[in-house]
Amino acid sequence: MLRRLAKLIGFLMLGAFLVAPALDVAQAQSDRQKNSRSSKSRSAAEKKKKKQQKKKPRGKSSQAIGKKVAAKLNEANDLIAAEQYDEARRLLDIALRRSDKLKNVELAQINRFYGFTYTSEEKYLEGIPYFVKAVELKALDEKTQIDLSFQLAQLYMATEQFQNSVDALNRFIEATLEPEARAYYLLAVGYTQLDDIDAALPPAKTAVELTESPKESWLRLLLNLHFQKSSYAEMLPILELMVREFPKKAYWMQLSAVYSELEDDERAMSVQQLAFTSGYLDANRDLLRLARMYLYNDIPYWAAKVVERGFEDETIEKDADSWELLANSWITAREFDRAVDPLTRAAELAETGDPYARLGQVYLEREEWNQAIDAINLGIERGNLRNPGQAFLLLGVCNFNAERYQSALSAFRRAIQHDRVKTIASQWIGHVRNTIAVKAARSS
Repeated sequence: MLRRLAKLIGFLMLGAFLVAPALDVAQAQSDRQKNSRSSKSRSAAEKKKKKQQKKKPRGKSSQAIGKKVAAKLNEANDLIAAEQYDEARRLLDIALRRSDKLKNVELAQINRFYGFTYTSEEKYLEGIPYFVKAVELKALDEKTQIDLSFQLAQLYMATEQFQNSVDALNRFIEATLEPEARAYYLLAVGYTQLDDIDAALPPAKTAVELTESPKESWLRLLLNLHFQKSSYAEMLPILELMVREFPKKAYWMQLSAVYSELEDDERAMSVQQLAFTSGYLDANRDLLRLARMYLYNDIPYWAAKVVERGFEDETIEKDADSWELLANSWITAREFDRAVDPLTRAAELAETGDPYARLGQVYLEREEWNQAIDAINLGIERGNLRNPGQAFLLLGVCNFNAERYQSALSAFRRAIQHDRVKTIASQWIGHVRNTIAVKAARSS
């Protein structure tokens, strides 16, 4: 079950943390627009603490940009908007010619614009150094400085510099009064890529908790992290939410598998049943698994009905195993008449004689001794029986009831060679001999 659960979750999780998040690269003349989000309010104490931590000035944010530099930046902005990135960089080169005369805020903005020219072309590696310079100068206004730090963290993530991304995100979260949920999600992604599951779990939980309607990929990431820790109980509420908000077959199967891991077979079966009635189980192995669950939980009638429905809509393959499952379901339900046909079909397709022996047992229950004898003999002839001693014992019983006493004795003598039925076969031999003696006495 654990291996199946791992398979169910394994490749599904790739989308949650192997694909680098899309970047939100701002236009040069404006700050990055924040995605709308719903977040839980932090306590007044937390806010006060963060404000106290941020009292230290962030640098020369009060410096004004000179008219000449501002003009160059506006012109560069127009070129970036027109996707003329080389021309924009040449213009920024001109603005940097007298860098020793430039204020820190001007240097920061020029480097910021350089970065935009590269990231707008998806040349993230080329753009990163410029954003780093802009941030390190600590000359931008606080909001721009924080937003640029977040953007830099995303660039590190996109270029698979996961440790740098984690460091940048931690600085961003520390510097922000109310960090958005996405920042925590990205931090969890970064730690996951660094194989630090313990560090990834807290921000993954926080990202989900801060969002009224968490994204599917966020839930998948948190689910995977709990799976890596074998925290199956913590997986349940996540999967229950996912089957409601993102109803997919995979999530139904995972939820059932988790219940099985927690040894709650009743709920595991109930989940499978809901998935079945909702139309999510449409594969051969899924339907057979549900039927076996019903049979295991002593609900054989529904096990048979699942298999029969699968046969009707051709979602279950009509092979020896599925025919035998149908037959065993009817046998367990004490519907022996309905077990004959599927057992016969299973016996014809099987490589072993077991279905024939099982068919003989059904005929025995119906007291159809001759048909039972024929079926068991076919099973013995086919061979590879799981319990040959039991087959010979049943053959002896059927022959005895058909008053074929010598054939019965022959079958019981072969049964006595098998330890599992040796004692009862010996008792039957004595019984047959007594019966023969009694009949002989009556006829004399």
